Amino acid sequence: MKLIYLIAVKFYGFVVMIASLWNPKASGFINGRKGIFKRISEEIPENEKIIWVHCSSLGEYEQGKPLMKKLKENFADHKIFLTLFSPSGYENLKGRSVADYLYYLPLDSPANARRLVKWLNPKMAILVKYEYWYFYLSELKKQKIPIYVVSAVFRYHLTYFKWYGSFFRKMLAMVDHFFVQDKESQNILYDNQLTDVSISGDTRFDTVWNNSINTKQLPIIDNFCDKNQVLVAGSTWPEDDKLLCKLISENGRNFKMVIAPHEISESHLKFIESHCPLPSIRYSAVNPEVSQIDERVLIIDNIGILSSVYARGTVSYIGGGFGKGIHNVLEAAVFGTPIIFGPNYKFFREAGELVKLKGAFSIKNYQQLAERIDDLFESPSLTREIHKINTEYIKRNKGASEVIINYLLINS
Repeated sequence: MKLIYLIAVKFYGFVVMIASLWNPKASGFINGRKGIFKRISEEIPENEKIIWVHCSSLGEYEQGKPLMKKLKENFADHKIFLTLFSPSGYENLKGRSVADYLYYLPLDSPANARRLVKWLNPKMAILVKYEYWYFYLSELKKQKIPIYVVSAVFRYHLTYFKWYGSFFRKMLAMVDHFFVQDKESQNILYDNQLTDVSISGDTRFDTVWNNSINTKQLPIIDNFCDKNQVLVAGSTWPEDDKLLCKLISENGRNFKMVIAPHEISESHLKFIESHCPLPSIRYSAVNPEVSQIDERVLIIDNIGILSSVYARGTVSYIGGGFGKGIHNVLEAAVFGTPIIFGPNYKFFREAGELVKLKGAFSIKNYQQLAERIDDLFESPSLTREIHKINTEYIKRNKGASEVIINYLLINS
């Protein structure tokens, strides 16, 4: 099975290399890994004290960020070496990561694993949420370097727990300790004879809590919102955009809308503009010296401000629910705004919990969206009640990073 796995990884790399001829993300994936070991050997002293953190992409980085900050506080003589798999995560974090070193993860192979682990010789390796690479895990285990997984979630439908998943379960068995988000995940690991498990919760609650305390100064957003009711739509996809543009054009209320698309490609931005009959303006096109913005739709065409934009909204809409699944609802919930999203939220625990608490609402079509918006904009008392529900929910669930760092201080 190891041979099949290795061939599959190499084949994946070959396919991405071919795709890099025309696909910018694939090109970033390939070019970012060229000469990577030479750069690592030149930039990182051989005897540097290292803690290695791996994240799949940007979302997992945000999940691991509060823990990385605590690692820097409590292991001050160590440097954080952060690896990412995806180009979107890497490109968005260049120059703004809390880690000391930021690199792509070289593709998994026995040679790459030996070379990287030998050079880094980390005190520990921490994987955020998921993404297990066999040869890296094997080499870390061989060198007796502790492996921890944080903010993990497990469900029985995952490959590890299928009849054909024995090879993948072997990867889980190499982990020294799992910090899982919930009791169900702990029970699933116990059922598979994996007993080094703690329920720590989800570090994303710590991330959004910290964000709410340190919101960014955004004068353009403040001028746009002014004293209006505002719908902030984050991480939207085309199916979301069509509903939202129809809503603001047909709804009789004079509210404003901020749309922050998940992909800020030129084609997606033009798609939003073409479907929105009302005057709209891109964030980058706003004159920062102008105090009054008359357009009713503001399109965010940059990265890194959405979590603070949610603080200015009356209601939040989270995109992705008409596709593969919704994006992060916690970024909005921490500010207490009522939350709306599409029907596909089944695998997102926090979304389901907020729906049960009546702090969030799932809609299946335009009619339900229009009715829910009317209900929320018409009733300040309802939005105040939801504000309390959502902020209390965040407060109850934060603290995972503290649980994890306390364990690491005692056991490392």
